[in-house]
Amino acid sequence: MWFLRFKVRPDPRDERVARYGGANVVCWVDTSDEGEALTVADAMLRRDGWRMNLAVDESTSITRETQTDKGMGKFEQAARDGFAYVAFTWPR
Repeated sequence: MWFLRFKVRPDPRDERVARYGGANVVCWVDTSDEGEALTVADAMLRRDGWRMNLAVDESTSITRETQTDKGMGKFEQAARDGFAYVAFTWPR
């Protein structure tokens, strides 16, 4: 499992997110490969109207044992669905 943290900006053509100035995103991707984790995260966030910035603030391989209690629900969601994320948005 990979844990990623980065900033995203909204696709201005996507009404679902166009009202935001951006977001800090944390995501969990169920893969053993960092490159694949970034590719999956980019695709899933694009599906939801977000565009990743080039810089990744954090990219860490995690296990159930190293995952904190705070993020365990999202870890389990990613283990089940392959991907999970939380976006902490800010206004335009």
